Amino acid sequence: MNIEFTTETSLSAEATLDGQELFVRSYGKIIDSSEAGEQIVGELRVVMLDVWRAAEEGIDLWDAADAADGDMEALVSTFFEDGELRASVLHGLHFASNHNLLYIDRVEINEEYRGNGLALAAIDRAIQILGEGCGYAAIKPLPLQFVGKVSKSDPKAVKGATTKLRKHYRRMGFRNLGRSNFMAMNLDTRRPNMLLS
Repeated sequence: MNIEFTTETSLSAEATLDGQELFVRSYGKIIDSSEAGEQIVGELRVVMLDVWRAAEEGIDLWDAADAADGDMEALVSTFFEDGELRASVLHGLHFASNHNLLYIDRVEINEEYRGNGLALAAIDRAIQILGEGCGYAAIKPLPLQFVGKVSKSDPKAVKGATTKLRKHYRRMGFRNLGRSNFMAMNLDTRRPNMLLS
């Protein structure tokens, strides 16, 4: 099986304040290319937060995050305080040369292809392609099988699946951010080809 990771750069800008695009989403497809043809085996969604542009234009990150959907408000409040990186972020990740943030918003692998490291490979590829100009990458370990069902799910099963995801993401270099639900890595100190162990 030959798996090809492509990011179809269908970019949509959001959280525009005074015409400034601060959150740029990229959508990608994970494709199995074999002799039988191509089949989509998963997808990913990544958001780049342009912190430098916000600072240059005097745009408040909180206002921008509030205007965006998804986890942007929680992400910004975890990483930043008064427009600066929180000390807790610097403590675990060290200072990066750039405060722009690449957020791995969603990675989904079709059930029959899971367990082969495809999600980690897709995340790694997304960071290689889209992480240029970003100092940090962040992810929120969330087992998709429980999305929309958490209140009805067995808490032990949810915790076990989340712990398993955290372990996988640590292999890539992501670290827990205090008691938040997010994990992050400093892209300046990221090891090349960090997946293969």
